[in-house]
Parts: sequence; C-alpha cells; structure tokens
Amino acid sequence: MQKIVIDATIEGYAQAYATDLKATIGDVRNKLDNLLKAIKKYNNKIDILPYQSYINEIKSDYDDLLILKPSKFKDYISKYNTLKNEDSLTQILVYKSNKKGETKSKKFYELISDTMKYKSARMTLAPYILKMGIETCVYCNAQYAITSQDGKPFYEFDHFKSQSDYPFLCTTFYNLQPSCPFCNKSKKNKSCDFNLYTEIDTSDNSPFLFIPQMENFDKTKDPECIRIDFKDKDRNLSQSVKDYNKIFHIEEVYSCHKDVVEDFYWKNKCYTKSYFQSFHETLGVSENIKLLKRFFFGTNMDGNSIHKHPFTKLIQDTAKQIGLDKRFKI
Repeated sequence: MQKIVIDATIEGYAQAYATDLKATIGDVRNKLDNLLKAIKKYNNKIDILPYQSYINEIKSDYDDLLILKPSKFKDYISKYNTLKNEDSLTQILVYKSNKKGETKSKKFYELISDTMKYKSARMTLAPYILKMGIETCVYCNAQYAITSQDGKPFYEFDHFKSQSDYPFLCTTFYNLQPSCPFCNKSKKNKSCDFNLYTEIDTSDNSPFLFIPQMENFDKTKDPECIRIDFKDKDRNLSQSVKDYNKIFHIEEVYSCHKDVVEDFYWKNKCYTKSYFQSFHETLGVSENIKLLKRFFFGTNMDGNSIHKHPFTKLIQDTAKQIGLDKRFKI
C-alpha cells in the first residue's frame, strides 16, 4: 500500500539477491540450453523458432533481468512480445520421455519458470525482503505475507507482471511483491497499477487513504465505526481505486476489522498528552520516541514502516485524521 523508493540500499539488496541466486542455482544459461534441446527433441511437429528465439533472448538478458527496474519493464515486454506467437507461452510441450515411451509435459511459460528456478528465487529473496521491513501483504496490509519454512523466512510472492504472460520476469527482484494468499489468488494474472517499487521519491509514496466513518463522538457513548472508506490520497474515489478495490476487495476485508478504528478512538479519549508525557518521563526514553509510540499505538507510526505490521496504514491514517499522533509529539 506504500511504494518503496529504489535508493542505493535497495539497489544493493537487488545486486546481492542476484549474486546469491546465481550461486545457489548454478548456470541458468546451460539449463536453458538443455531445455531448448529437449523441446527440439520431443516436439518435432511444431515450429521451434518462437521457443528458440525466446530462450536465447533470456540467455542474453539474464543478468540484467534479475535486477531489471520497473521503468525498463515496458521496453523489455515489447521486445519479448515480438519473439512469441499468440499461443507459444501456453503451448503444452513435452520435455522428458523414458524408455517406456512415457512423457512429461508442461506449458512453455511453466518450463521457463522452472528452468529459471523461481522456487529457489523465492527462498533467496526472503532475507532481503525481511531486511526491508516488509512482513505484511503489500496489497491489503491486513495479513502477513511471511511465514517460516525449515526455520527460515518464507514469503508468498505475487508477480507484478504475471508469470503466464511474462515468464522472463519470473525471478526479477523488482517484479516479486510480498502478498498474502488471498490477494495473490485474487490478483492472479490481472493487471494492477500498484508496483511496490518506484524510482521517483515524493513526500508521500502511498497512493491510497483510509477514511473511517464514525458515530458517537460523545464521551458518554462508545465510538462506533460505521464503515471504512477506501479512497485515493486526494480523498477521491478514482477509477484506479475502484479497480484496486475490485481486485483485492479492500473495503470488504476492512469491514471485518472496524474494531481497529474503534480502539483508536478510545485511545483518543483516554490518552491525554499529560499521561503520555508522564509515561515518557518515567521511562526516560527521550531518544526512543518511536518505540514509545509503538507501545501506545500498537504499531510503528513512522510513515516508512507501513509494511511491518498488519493494519498499520489504517492506524496511521486514522491517527492523522483525529490528530492523535500530532497531539503526542514530545
């Protein structure tokens, strides 16, 4: 829900990921050569040229593809589109046969993904995503995207540009976006405008805004959240927001979590500035205001930490709208 600016640190993570992946999976170009040989051997009744051209282009571009930035996606997509025919990516191809004549086959894009070792890339990328402080789904911010496998961080990833349409990007650092299973399945191969990474640094890299609608502001009554509106950062229901909501069902998901907002309105009633000040002075943590706010608010209030904990975007937007964060500045 908030874009990450590609700075020197992020570029360093991308380079390190590429180095680690190549060390883990070995010579991908040789593996692609072997795939092409198998396609030629077992599929002699089809035109091999589209598959040969596609595979050879990946071999030529491989090092660049691993760290290809989003601004270059369009050019590479145009180039690879000229190498395939209408059905080549989904064409079922035989890639293995035994002495009994039994064969194994897959769609061409699946063979590319397997040969480029997406499953290994998923494991190799995980530590770098964790270093960036991303633990939640970048699409909904309502669920965690991280679990554990064999004691190591394990993420669900969505391909911003889908594997079925753009298999050459299947292991690209900037094409893999941490997501929860619900959002990953909802998106599938649908087009989405939200790319986690941006090369443009602005004051606010979140294109969205949550606007809770409340009742019962009277201190004698319990605050009630009627609904949570999902708008763009200018508070408009733009077409991009409608499309995003249609894919990821944001308002539907958040309608089940209105209590998060209600809790914040309770904190607005109960946490006075003097209470916060006294707590701060008792702990003596003047250099650690961020940690103190995390204790009070239940999550990080730093705008760059939205992807650390679920509902952080909602909590931060709510805090700003009722002036809670500003009131607690020391």
